[in-house]
Amino acid sequence: MNIPLILQAFGAFGIITSFVYTAVQIRRNTLSFRAGTYLQVTSAFANTWINFASDPNMIDLILRGTDDFQRLDRVEKARFRFACMGYLRQIENAYFLHRLEILKSSDWQGVVGDLDAFLSRPGTRDVWDLIKHCSGEEFRKYVQEVVDRHTINPESKIA
Repeated sequence: MNIPLILQAFGAFGIITSFVYTAVQIRRNTLSFRAGTYLQVTSAFANTWINFASDPNMIDLILRGTDDFQRLDRVEKARFRFACMGYLRQIENAYFLHRLEILKSSDWQGVVGDLDAFLSRPGTRDVWDLIKHCSGEEFRKYVQEVVDRHTINPESKIA
């Protein structure tokens, strides 16, 4: 029997086992990271909606602002604009995660539907013109395409 050959075989087996173990751990970590990211994104949206829904004054402001931003008074315009900025920042975060392939396409499609419904309203399109400079260039171009589609065909709205 050739002892060095047997030891080399055991060594090779150990290395292969180590590679398999590392690959399994990387996959688990990737899934855990994606699950955590998905939870953060969905929680951020859910918290926003819950906060809006629990405040009758905010719901009234959102309904009036989405219909006609120009009819709001100065303070209402500021509140509505900041609410839209926060909401669009959440969508931009999801967009960025989708572009990095951290957020799956099927999950991103839910966000796309929200963005489309949001920008189907004339008041939110008016606000977009005021706040678009707060977004990154790539996201700004993406949102502008949605805005342009609704501006050209206002009946294309979801909500």
